[in-house]
Amino acid sequence: MDATTLKMAMAGLFHDIGKIADRDTMGIGEKYFDDNANIYLPFRDGNFSHYHALYTAAFVEQMSESLPPELNSGTWGEGDSFINLAACHHKPETPMQQVITVADWLSSGMDRDEFEGEFARGIAFQDYKKTRLLPLFEQLRLPEKDTAEKFGYAYPLAPLSPEAIFPLMKEYVGKEEAKEQYRKLYDGFTKELPGLLHKSENLALWSEHFESLMMVYMSSVPAARAGKVVHDVSLYDHSRLTSAFASAIFLYHREKETLN
Repeated sequence: MDATTLKMAMAGLFHDIGKIADRDTMGIGEKYFDDNANIYLPFRDGNFSHYHALYTAAFVEQMSESLPPELNSGTWGEGDSFINLAACHHKPETPMQQVITVADWLSSGMDRDEFEGEFARGIAFQDYKKTRLLPLFEQLRLPEKDTAEKFGYAYPLAPLSPEAIFPLMKEYVGKEEAKEQYRKLYDGFTKELPGLLHKSENLALWSEHFESLMMVYMSSVPAARAGKVVHDVSLYDHSRLTSAFASAIFLYHREKETLN
């Protein structure tokens, strides 16, 4: 795989990594936010939205010593920098950034249904950290689960383990408890990140190690956490699919010379 195609694939893999963190966890101050919000965040009705995109950019910068140097280099491959490809998917301004956006749309369109029950209540944005991954197997039982409230089980927000692969009876999770669970998940992920091999020797191989680490820490994180979306697809699976779409779309347009 050539450098630019690998960059596109990895940008798709990284694009939503900011969803496992927040400003407090990452220590993002006002200056960083003010300097970067207009680059990565859409602005609607007088407010910024999709904050996780900015957190993705902050992750790439903050973890630079644990990541391959190419990810913070403006000269890796052709076209846009890696950080802008990974973090501009909600505010794309170039054809390559648009590829990541379309890949994200396609992935979301394939892996996200909505609850259609008459009494289905959407999850408020303020409560997104309380959302837990719903099990697929419970949806196989009749009657149809047309609201989130009809699910009796959910996966714990925890690293992948022999215990965590089984859903548990749903329990109320408070806002602070949910925030602390995400903090522990992020801390565990970033603690193991420096130990990934082949950072300097083989970038493609390192990316496979990174994907494995994502599987451990993001298999229980719902990709969609607000609104009426059926939250039964993990952030890990969504990111892998986005990565595959991104590289395929890029290769198609490069071959057809329509990347403009």
